[in-house]
Amino acid sequence: MKKLTLREQQLVCLDILDYFHALCEKHQIRYSLGGGTLIGAIRHKGFIPWDDDIDVYMHRDEYQKFINAWLHEKHERYIIGTAEDILASNTGEMAKNIRQ
Repeated sequence: MKKLTLREQQLVCLDILDYFHALCEKHQIRYSLGGGTLIGAIRHKGFIPWDDDIDVYMHRDEYQKFINAWLHEKHERYIIGTAEDILASNTGEMAKNIRQ
């Protein structure tokens, strides 16, 4: 796998954020930018020059709406990992479910 430059990583993040925003708009899901993403948007009109991720915040009920929307409209290039997926992988539940 090719190692991406910082700028290439930022462009991938922007593509993900564009899709995320469109999905949230379509399903009337409220969210806000946060952390370095918000600072970059205000101070740099884009990314903080060294930032390589995106930070978004939403209330738990909005998060559940987002997960439901995502599961019904799978993106061809991205997958989503939830806190529940991480817990399942750490406890072996994911492996058990795959074998069934």
